Amino acid sequence: FVPWKRAVELAKTGEYDGVIGTNYSEERARIYRLTDVVYIEENGFFHKKGRSITYTTLQDLTPYTIGYMRGGSFGAEFDAATYLKKDDATDNEMNIKKLMGGRIDLFISARVIVLHLLRTKYPEWQEDIEFIEPPLLLINVHHAISRAISNSEKIVADFNRGLKEIKDDGTYQKILEKHGVQKTQRKD
Repeated sequence: FVPWKRAVELAKTGEYDGVIGTNYSEERARIYRLTDVVYIEENGFFHKKGRSITYTTLQDLTPYTIGYMRGGSFGAEFDAATYLKKDDATDNEMNIKKLMGGRIDLFISARVIVLHLLRTKYPEWQEDIEFIEPPLLLINVHHAISRAISNSEKIVADFNRGLKEIKDDGTYQKILEKHGVQKTQRKD
């Protein structure tokens, strides 16, 4: 794996076939062929347990330093919130380390990704980091195949066909439940 921003650039040129786990935007739809929705991702904030950080609006988070992944988008409102103290990192692992080291107060990411990292790479911190409810946003997640590769249309069609098959036979739901991922699509 490479940092997200680099992966997106390499896929744009066709050096990589694509990237997994991205949201829809008009710009991405011009550059990539997007698969059907793979799952719904809850994006929100993580902090150390014991901190009483809550929010109703992003304005409530102005006293805090917020980590985020460079090159990622966390919704138009967060991305445009220049009044927030934001601290970028190359990946979620770095944000976890910064949080535990006291360099940031909280960070924004996908719930399922951070929980996976805590389970697999940082089990010693699993009980120390928690998700702040409610999620900031729910994102329909697609895989993006570069239009720069000649068989991109076939790859997406094959993927979508396979995704439909596992949805129809129940395998998809079992995978989502195993990994704690949302099971229903947003209606937008």
